[in-house]
Amino acid sequence: MGLTYKDAGVDITKIKQSQAAIGKMIESTHKLQKMAKITHGFGHYAGIVEIPGGQLLATHTDGVGTKVVIANMMKKYNTIGIDCVAMNVNDIICIGATPVSFVDYIAANKNDQIIFKKIVEGLVNGAKKSALP
Repeated sequence: MGLTYKDAGVDITKIKQSQAAIGKMIESTHKLQKMAKITHGFGHYAGIVEIPGGQLLATHTDGVGTKVVIANMMKKYNTIGIDCVAMNVNDIICIGATPVSFVDYIAANKNDQIIFKKIVEGLVNGAKKSALP
């Protein structure tokens, strides 16, 4: 049998309890319920908001995490952008939605235009491969 979440030290029950508690705290910030109703919020692959006209809008944000460490070791940064788009697109389609936009955000301790350019090249490549509009 393969490695399970439990074997790796991940307690799914505790995670779900934490998500429920955090979700209740976040719900206290939902002030625009007349304009938009959150139908699936915290703890899912993506949030779903019902907007006027009965349309549903799925939102998600995901980063690349420790893959930056590997990119730094390899001095190869275009793959970070591709991966970032892929992970976000994957989480949107997991709930049955179609990705229609992407918000980019690069957190860095210095402004290295060469690295930023490589990351953005990866974002563009990932968007094209994912058929984002």
